[in-house]
Formats: sequence, structure tokens, C-alpha cells
Amino acid sequence: MELDNPNLKKESANEKRARLDKKNQRAQELRRAETEQERQARLKKRNEKDRAKRKAESPLETEQRRKNRKIDETNESEVHKEVRLEHKRSKLAQESLDRRAARLNEMRIQQKHRLAVESQENRSARLQNMRILQKEHLANETGDDRAARLERLSVLKDERLAKETQEEKAARLKYQSTLQEEKIANETVHKRAARLKHQNNLQEKKMAKETSDERAVRLKRQCAYKENALANETPDERAVRLKRQCAYKENALANETPEQKSARLQNMSVYKRQFAQDALLKVINAEHLHNNETAPLIHQAILKDKVVKEKMDKFHHEMSSIESTICIVCSEKFPDTKMASLSTTCIRCYRDKANPKLYSSENNMNPGAVPNELQVCDINLNFLLYYRTNPLKSL
Repeated sequence: MELDNPNLKKESANEKRARLDKKNQRAQELRRAETEQERQARLKKRNEKDRAKRKAESPLETEQRRKNRKIDETNESEVHKEVRLEHKRSKLAQESLDRRAARLNEMRIQQKHRLAVESQENRSARLQNMRILQKEHLANETGDDRAARLERLSVLKDERLAKETQEEKAARLKYQSTLQEEKIANETVHKRAARLKHQNNLQEKKMAKETSDERAVRLKRQCAYKENALANETPDERAVRLKRQCAYKENALANETPEQKSARLQNMSVYKRQFAQDALLKVINAEHLHNNETAPLIHQAILKDKVVKEKMDKFHHEMSSIESTICIVCSEKFPDTKMASLSTTCIRCYRDKANPKLYSSENNMNPGAVPNELQVCDINLNFLLYYRTNPLKSL
């Protein structure tokens, strides 16, 4: 070291400057005379020495060195800046792949170390500066630049997702969920409405472009997710879900227009009719499969026929308009029974002048209520007769 030499401790400032100038002049002469191999060896040795020195320095020294370099770059002239950048570009263009990978790895390590020791104020300032620069860059980029950037980001994202482990994936999804919940909790009413509208538009565009197979896969995945959620929900979560559904339904019914109401009622009627048809087809198919017959296909073809369906609807309407009455004498009930007078007596009993009347209870002609042992047979018989004559009605 220079300080260890006793002869240099007594020299003046002018003598020291002259000595250093002479040393620099001699070094420049040696550099002019050296060959390319000697130059490469000297630069390699200097770079290794610099790297070793940087690895041994503390975080405070690293931060101070970065600050000094920024100050020097700020104060340098345009000519020196252009020369420095050109030298840096040429150096990067000539480096090998191994050297580039090592340099990037070293830069990542330094970046992680620098981020670990920075203060909260420096971090906030750095992120704010990065946001401003990013907004300026995005505002000035062209359509081609944007497409290239999005494609590059998509490739990097796919590579990163392909390499991540299950723990990293769980941590990433948890972090994304936390950020989403915080963002939704702090958003205003207008931002929420705009977000939901944007999501609905994206969903509609995606559903309009999907194929039948993709739609089937999506519906199957949604059903599985819904079944899993309903199976794992607690009683409190179920109560909250039902309450939210009731509030949404009441709000929708209160704000619907007359056209929407008529469409809703019509859809409900169609759904109920289709549900009744499906239930009836299940009964018919079960009966015919039990008898080893092939009639279910015939019944399905008949029920899908438009003319047959219209006639059945007309028949059901006529049957619904028929009223049945009971005679107080014979206790018989028939559709649209003609009564002799306002005393609800049928014409047959009204014309019977005998005492007691032939079909009256006094003549022991009223069997009374059906015994419990025969009610099952009576119900099965009525059921068979009913769905044979009314194939679109459900019991």
C-alpha cells in the first residue's frame, strides 16, 4: 500500500499529483503496446477483482456505490453518456450465452438483496416511479407493440405456471384471492357496477364463441362446483345464501316490467308442462319396460307432434271447464250433471215419486264410504284410467 511506504508519507500534493500522472502515462503506454490476448486477460482479471470486491462489500456500501454511480451518470455530458451507452450495447451484443446467463443471475441476486434491505419509504417511492413510467410507456406504445408485449407476457406466464409447485400455486391463489377481496371491499358503487358490466360482456362474448362440446364441459364443471359447494356449506352459510337469493328474487320481481312478467309466467307455464310431460313419460316408460314393449318411443313421437299437442291442450281446457255436482238423494257425482231444480237433485231422483225413493239411503242403496282395504285398488284403477285419457296431465 502507498500509506505503508515511509518515503511517500512526506511528499507534497504537487509531488503526489506528478507521480500519479507519470504512473497513468506509463500505464497508457503499456496498454497501447499490449496485444489483444493480453488486453482480454487484463480485462478479465480486472472484472474478477471487481466482482470479488462487490461480493465482499456490505449492503450499505452497495447502496452508496449505486448512489455515486447515479450521481455520476446525472452529471455527465451528452457525449460521455452516448459513448457509455454505445460501449454497453456493444459489450452486451458480444457476450456469450453462458456469460449472459451468469450476468442475469447475478443481477437477480443483487436485486433480491437490494429489495430485502430497502426501507418502506424507498419501496413506496420506487413503486410509484415504476407506475408512472409504465403508464407513460403504455400510453405511447403502438398496436403492434402492445400485441407483442401481451404475447410475450402470455408466454412468460405459461412458463412460470408450468414450473410452479403445488405449494407455490396454493400461495399464489391465496394471495390473488386476498387482493381481490380487498379490492372488492374498497370499491365504490359505480366501480362495482362497471366491473360487473364488463364481466358480463366478457362472459357473453365467450359464451357466444364456444362450441357445443365446450358448453357441455362448462355446464358439467359448473354443476360439479355447485354440488361441491352445497355439500360443504355450513347451516349459517346456507341461511345466508337463501336470504340473499330471496332478496335478489324480490328485487327482480319488484323491478320487472309487464312484458318481463308475462314472459316469466309463460316460461313457467312451459316449464311446468314440460315437467309434467317428463314425469308422465317416466311412468309410461317404466310400465312398458316392465312389460318388455317398445311403445315409449311411440309415445314420445306422439307428444312431440304439434297438432296432437294442440288438440290435447284444447281437450284439457274443455275438461277443466266442466263442473261436477252431487245429488243429495243418490249421492252420485257426474260431470255436468243436470239438476232438476235448485235443490241439487238429479232428474232421475226428481222423477221418482216412490216413497222411499229407489236410489236413496232410506232404501239401503247408498253403500257409504269405501273400506280401507279397497281404497288402494280404487286409486290404482283411477290412476290407470286417468293417464290413459289425459296423457299430458300429472297427478
